[in-house]
Amino acid sequence: MTLTDTKPPASKTESAANRRRQPRFASRLGVRYQGGTEEQRYACTINVGPGGLLLWTNSRLEQGEMIEGKVRLPGGEVVSFVGQVRWTSLVSSDESALLQAGIQFSVMPEAPFYEMLVTRAVQEQKSRALMGSES
Repeated sequence: MTLTDTKPPASKTESAANRRRQPRFASRLGVRYQGGTEEQRYACTINVGPGGLLLWTNSRLEQGEMIEGKVRLPGGEVVSFVGQVRWTSLVSSDESALLQAGIQFSVMPEAPFYEMLVTRAVQEQKSRALMGSES
């Protein structure tokens, strides 16, 4: 199996953070998902935002593939999502073939997901404010 990067080279495009319309927050959350196959797969988020999430996975994903999944939030609640693989990038090429995959939501997750994001945003703002006042 040959895995290739579908992410545009950084030199040819502006950074993903600059292209995004919505913020993302670093967060390690467990994810179960299914794609074109009926096989259930597992991943971990790297970051999450209102429009999508970035995953670590050792399962092959194809650009444009639709996936359905469930994210386990910090309080233990499980939230469903439907999204499209926008890009993938091979991180390691050994037997475990670790991939990063950018997922854009096509069906927005349920309200608890957004509550978690708001909480994270408030925590980040407070943290930045404290750092600024210590200078």
